[in-house]
Amino acid sequence: MTSLDIVHAYFIRHNAGVAGGDFSAMLELFDQGGELHFASIPFGPFIGRDEIARAFREHPPSDHLVLIDAAVDNGSVHATYGWQSAPETPAGTIEGTIVDGRIRFWRIIFAPR
Repeated sequence: MTSLDIVHAYFIRHNAGVAGGDFSAMLELFDQGGELHFASIPFGPFIGRDEIARAFREHPPSDHLVLIDAAVDNGSVHATYGWQSAPETPAGTIEGTIVDGRIRFWRIIFAPR
């Protein structure tokens, strides 16, 4: 998978997790020592796939993500996303790093409301 494929897979697998309650396919995209950070909200950071899994298990998201735009340059990701409930409205961005086909660092930044 290319880095851009991984970005698309993250959104697809995230949404499958929201629909079915199982985020394990999405978690497979993260490096074993991957990091998940949230900006603008007091949640995390989560270091390691097990901690990320715990976060999704204990605080599962309730809305599907819509990928509005994504760019990857040498493994650095910048994506704009919206919520399915308002798909044309940017809800925030994701900045990340993909190394050796796995997400090493993922920062979800919520847009101010």
